[in-house]
Amino acid sequence: MIDKVANSFGAKINLQIPQSNQNQTFLVKSAYPQVNLPALISSQGGQILIDGRVWVIAQLMFHQAMELRKLREIAFVGGITLDPQRFTAFSQPL
Repeated sequence: MIDKVANSFGAKINLQIPQSNQNQTFLVKSAYPQVNLPALISSQGGQILIDGRVWVIAQLMFHQAMELRKLREIAFVGGITLDPQRFTAFSQPL
């Protein structure tokens, strides 16, 4: 079932254990609109790639992302993969 859904969206599923000293890309969502996500992520040593105000896409090491998950100001932290070509196409005005 998962393969059929993944294939229909052109997705690739790759399960592997992350290396703790390697930067990865994460979606981080705040629990409250007044939270300064860039400041929280920077305080953990992360770098903001896209700031969506109540959500960000950031580069963090795995252990930094897990520390963010513990904060009450954070609603969600999850690893993602961005395809640069698709993202560029998606971000272009219609």
